[in-house]
Amino acid sequence: MNYTVKWKKHCTLCRNPLKIYIVFDNLDDYKYISNYLEIYTYLNFIDFSNNNIIRYKTFGSGKAHALCYSCFRNDKSIYSIVKNMHISGRIPRISGDRSLTRKEICEWFENMNKWAKRPDALDFII
Repeated sequence: MNYTVKWKKHCTLCRNPLKIYIVFDNLDDYKYISNYLEIYTYLNFIDFSNNNIIRYKTFGSGKAHALCYSCFRNDKSIYSIVKNMHISGRIPRISGDRSLTRKEICEWFENMNKWAKRPDALDFII
């Protein structure tokens, strides 16, 4: 049961991963894990949608920056957020729906691995 969780980019503002995907070692691992992944997602739902939607916004120098959907919808001026982030070094907090951090994503997949190793894991099939 070997796989790796990866992502394509990071959000410019909150530094959360964008476009999350799973790399499997072989086809047997894909078949095995996909079964558990479907059941575990149903039991312990987590919303990856804010991390899987990349939006681009220009600010400052006019260069386009990749943002998660939460940061893209944020009402505040993006330029002032980036300016304050560079001055203070703090990552801004987004109100409402927010994208998942790297730690939250890794913990969810680690918990899924622990759950899949249980002898009664497949008893949850409906």
